[in-house]
Amino acid sequence: DGSKSLDAEELDIGLRDFGVRLNPNELEFVMRYFDADNSGKVSLEEFYKGMHGKMSRERMEFVRDIFMSLETVAGRQAMGTTRQGKSSREMMLDLEVVMDCFNSAAHPDVVSGSISEPEAQGQLMEAWANGAVEGLVSWVEFLNYYKAVSACVADDREFHDGMMATWVLPSHTETGMYRAGTSRLLQT
Repeated sequence: DGSKSLDAEELDIGLRDFGVRLNPNELEFVMRYFDADNSGKVSLEEFYKGMHGKMSRERMEFVRDIFMSLETVAGRQAMGTTRQGKSSREMMLDLEVVMDCFNSAAHPDVVSGSISEPEAQGQLMEAWANGAVEGLVSWVEFLNYYKAVSACVADDREFHDGMMATWVLPSHTETGMYRAGTSRLLQT
């Protein structure tokens, strides 16, 4: 109906189109799983979040290391001020600084030729533009974005290499960052 959400009947029809037939109890279970806000409808966002699955601890640590490296860059750009003592959960990154470190040429869809670099930049900006604080990206927002990416990448090496290519960051020796996450991610 164009609402970008599905009620139980629409979900049932969609599943049947793909050969999945559920009895009423199973359909109710699936609706409860995806309908996080208990509205009686599954929004596109709820469906997407439900499909992600759980990100491995190793990948989460690696994403945290990237976030902390971006925070190092942000601290340098703020005239040498640092935010030592704050956990990643408390930190907010300036979206402009984040975008300055984003290597859109390495985005998989740019590499494949399906989108342009400006389109890749626009997609990333759109993903974080409506965060909790305008113009800032929180750790949770950053992590949630990469949970979605992680769900689409089965191989840890591919996930690692894609992240490393996508972000232009200070070297390991300058920051000491992403050592732990990288080593754990690539050992699994």
